[in-house]
Amino acid sequence: LSSLTRLFQLDLNMNQFESIPSVLLDLPSLEWLDMGSNKLQKLPSDIDKMQRLHTIWLQRNEITELPDSISCLRNLNTLVLTSNRLKRIPHCLQGLENLRFVNFRDNPLERQVTLPPCQDEEEEGERELFGLEFMHLYIQESIGCSIKENTDCIQ
Repeated sequence: LSSLTRLFQLDLNMNQFESIPSVLLDLPSLEWLDMGSNKLQKLPSDIDKMQRLHTIWLQRNEITELPDSISCLRNLNTLVLTSNRLKRIPHCLQGLENLRFVNFRDNPLERQVTLPPCQDEEEEGERELFGLEFMHLYIQESIGCSIKENTDCIQ
C-alpha cells in the first residue's frame, strides 16, 4: 500500500481490522477512508498525519474514545461514528472548523442532550438528531458541567 502515493479513496469496510494500519497514515493523497464494520477499538494517536483526509467512515466498530489529535485534521468535513462505544464526545472536535457532517447515533453517550425545537417545520424534518448541532450542544453542556463540578469541589 505504501507505494500507492496517488490513492485518494480507500474502502476497507467489513473486514476484521482491530486498528488502522500504520501504512495508511503515510498515504500522502488519501482523502476518503471507509473502515466501517471492523473491530477498531481506538484510533491511532498520530491520526493527524492524514492531513488530506476529508471523509472518514468509522461506523459499526468498537471505538471507545477519540484521540485529541483528530482535531488537527483541518480538512475533515465528514465523520461518521454511529454504532460504536463512545461514552462522551471530546471537546477537541469543536476545533474542526470544516466539519459539516457528523453522526454519533447508537453510542452509549453518558449525557442526554435535547436539541431546542426548530422554528421551521421543514428544517425540523431535515435535522439530524445526532449531528453537528447535537455535537456542539453536547460539548457545551459537558463543559458547563465540568466547570460546575470543579466549582463545587473548590467550595
